Amino acid sequence: MGAWDGSSNSGGLPEPAEERRRRCTMAREADGDRPRRATHVGEGRGVRLRCLTASLLLLCSLLGMVRIAAAHPHVWIDTVATFVFARGKVVSVRLAWTFDEDFSDTLLHAVQATKRQGRLDERQIKHLYDHDFINLKTEQYFIHLYVGGKRLPIREVSDFTATSRDGRVVYQFTVRLPSPVDPVATALALSVYDESYFVEVAFSDATPVRFEGGPTPPCRAAVTEDRQHPIYFGMVFPQQARVECRKE
Repeated sequence: MGAWDGSSNSGGLPEPAEERRRRCTMAREADGDRPRRATHVGEGRGVRLRCLTASLLLLCSLLGMVRIAAAHPHVWIDTVATFVFARGKVVSVRLAWTFDEDFSDTLLHAVQATKRQGRLDERQIKHLYDHDFINLKTEQYFIHLYVGGKRLPIREVSDFTATSRDGRVVYQFTVRLPSPVDPVATALALSVYDESYFVEVAFSDATPVRFEGGPTPPCRAAVTEDRQHPIYFGMVFPQQARVECRKE
């Protein structure tokens, strides 16, 4: 690919992942809400939904809203998205999620692994899939993939695996598109976020979007804030990676 290739950040630059995580932690501790360990990614979802009733929202003062915001998130994920090409068209998106150290400790403990283990065996990977990852199916795995401006329903993912790198658990899986997409003619945009903000997902600071396979047209990705889809009482703007390709 040519000099136009690669990832770029432009227009509404999102806050770096590490800085955002540090700021959120400081805000929570200042408000007296110490982080607690979640037992799995989907934990607490039913409780949160029961709490977010209309009557509660009407009774919340501005101070109360700020404290609610400061209490979240509880799990952090850094993600890298790889758009996979075949014959010049995008056929799938492969995602890698790297969890924060505290939640990684919980996952490793659940499968009786240590930080030094590195590669997980098939039994451990299956346990993580069956007891954690599959719970996100009803949330479409936090994936918001837009093809030509329309959100693509994510019903299934494939090739799930998990490993441990420097004490942090990494999930990897693939989203296969129902039909190949020509990114020169059709706009592609990807966001990964939990609408409840119990989990915060941010694109990795280093090479957040990659392109693989060939032949591919010259492409780049611009990571910006998605101002069209605010979450968590309108106080949080998810990140969005927009893929831009041109003819050679």
